[in-house]
Amino acid sequence: MNTRNACWCIVITLLSGCSGESVPGLVPVEGRLTFQGKPVVNKSVRFVPMQATGISSQGQTDSDGKFRLLAIVSGAMKDHPGIPPGRYRVVVVDSVFSLAPANSESSDGAMIPGLVASELPTSVQSEATSTLFADVPANGGTIDLEIPSP
Repeated sequence: MNTRNACWCIVITLLSGCSGESVPGLVPVEGRLTFQGKPVVNKSVRFVPMQATGISSQGQTDSDGKFRLLAIVSGAMKDHPGIPPGRYRVVVVDSVFSLAPANSESSDGAMIPGLVASELPTSVQSEATSTLFADVPANGGTIDLEIPSP
């Protein structure tokens, strides 16, 4: 086998190994995020472990405030659903590309990318100061969260 073919074999082996990667200890978690009893829509929900060596997970709320967590794994080539069991500080921030309604005079209700002022309390928008916590049980499950009023 020549050198070129050997290199391709190594590359294919490495890539196929990456596609089958798994993260042990993750449990599935989904939930619903509300504030003052109403769904929190189009926000990023991040679970930050209270212990320094843990894995963070993140999800995106939909139009009903529902989210599903995906582990944040450095160097991962695919999504890893779930999160390790434990205690987490929950951070809620606006999505990077929030959509704001267009000016109704210049358009007929089309959506345009724009900055949307957050209606959430600042107490949940920072990893250092968030007052929202969650405990993930050993088998995962549904974790519904209500953002505390300021």
